[in-house]
Amino acid sequence: MVIIDAVLETFCVSAFAAWPIGTLPSGNLLQLSGQLAAADVGTAMAVLAIYNRTGQDTAAQGASALLRHMIDASCLIAPGGLRVHDTATGATVNPGCCFGLETWREWQTVIDGQAPWLGHSPSPWIEHLDRRIRIWPDGGGQAAPPTAKTPVEITIVELPGLVNAAHRQLREFLDLVEPWAVALGEPRARELASAIGQHFHIT
Repeated sequence: MVIIDAVLETFCVSAFAAWPIGTLPSGNLLQLSGQLAAADVGTAMAVLAIYNRTGQDTAAQGASALLRHMIDASCLIAPGGLRVHDTATGATVNPGCCFGLETWREWQTVIDGQAPWLGHSPSPWIEHLDRRIRIWPDGGGQAAPPTAKTPVEITIVELPGLVNAAHRQLREFLDLVEPWAVALGEPRARELASAIGQHFHIT
């Protein structure tokens, strides 16, 4: 069985202290869903806070300043994307660097025969076959796939349901953001959830 999850990279938050965060996941990829504990929602929000304050000292800013920057930002981005895992073979394709969670909807173009750029280091890529696709974890679209890598293979008709399942995870995660921010004492909690829903194309 193939599963597609929405994930965030958490490398940047190990020293974050503006609000409580959870234990960082193995592999530093946090799966977003409605099952996250409040501390893990805090981890996801810490990633957004740091990643969208590039070049600024987030350690010197309080929770309110960081959250309000996200509310008022003209654009929000985040490291991560969609992770593909085959439970039968154990093969996993993680999002590449610079793909970004905000571009997750580009997976929908695969149904029309396109092969969106999925990041680099690693460089996952999509090979179109007859009514099927192979999703390679690395190799950058080489003409000859790297034999040392195991791809995930699915049919084209399966893909919409798998991407929709990842979208559902994002919606369920978004439902947690407002109550998390309210518990933190943020008076603009609803605006925060709305901004995240808009910038990450969840709503």
